Amino acid sequence: MSLTQKTERAQHTPGPWQAVSMTAYTYVILDLDGDAVGTAVARSSYEPPDTPLANARLMAAAPDLLAALQRIATMRDLPIGDAQEEMSSRLYAAEIAAVAIAKAEGGAS
Repeated sequence: MSLTQKTERAQHTPGPWQAVSMTAYTYVILDLDGDAVGTAVARSSYEPPDTPLANARLMAAAPDLLAALQRIATMRDLPIGDAQEEMSSRLYAAEIAAVAIAKAEGGAS
C-alpha cells in the first residue's frame, strides 16, 4: 500500500480551516462550518506570544498542505516524454504548494 493510498482513506475534517484567536495565547482552528477541529495554546508563560499563532496557522494549513503533497505525488505517474503536460503539472503543483506554505506562515488565510 502506497502513502497516497493511505492518505486518500484518511477521514479528516475537510478544509479549508482557519485559525481564530480566543485569547492572546489561545487559538482555535475552525472548519468551514465554524466547528472546532483543534486548538493551539501557549505551553507556558515563558513561550513567545507568537508561537501559539504560528502553531495555529500551521494546523489550519494542514488540509492545503495535504492537497499540495497529494498533487505532487501524482506527478510521479506522468508518462515520460510528455514535456508540456509535465511542466504544466509541475507549475500547478508548485503553485498550490506555495499557497499552502504562505497560509501556514501567515501570508494567507
